[in-house]
Amino acid sequence: MKNSDYMRNILLILFMFVFSFSLISGADDSLQNTPEFSAKVKAVFIFNMLKYVQWPDDSAISSYDIVILGESSIARPLQKIAETRSVNKKPLRIRLEQNIEQIQNCHVLFISSTVEPQINGILKTLEQRHILTIGDLEGLGARGVIINFILVEGKIKFEINSQAAKRASLQLSSQLLKLAKLVHDDKG
Repeated sequence: MKNSDYMRNILLILFMFVFSFSLISGADDSLQNTPEFSAKVKAVFIFNMLKYVQWPDDSAISSYDIVILGESSIARPLQKIAETRSVNKKPLRIRLEQNIEQIQNCHVLFISSTVEPQINGILKTLEQRHILTIGDLEGLGARGVIINFILVEGKIKFEINSQAAKRASLQLSSQLLKLAKLVHDDKG
């Protein structure tokens, strides 16, 4: 990659996250603390993060299937994004599921806090599958979820478990890794 392409990518990523953070800082404080606002910000993050993840079978992907496991307010904002946006010229398809055993054709699995008690079984079921797992509950990154949203000083940030990404055979852009808090688990 040429140096100018590298710099353009860095600037694009920084713009993406500054824009996302500006949504938070520019909003009325009373709106910032609502689950709806939080869900919208996380949906924007997920959409933008997809551009910086490489699946082993990228060329065979015709659409990015995002499955929301359990009940979550993130479904509506993700659906709105999917109606008008694409990633690498491929459409997004959003589905809601209640049972991990029923999940087929999934590239991204958003694990709702409502299914957190089953997290170990969920992650065990996903072994050997190339699925980007995303959560939003304290400690999920250390338990094996690849990307986990966290709240730091009132702002939405994210942590990445690169060991979990490696186990799923997913490559995360170094630019994305630089913006995250890195966490590890004991699964190696």
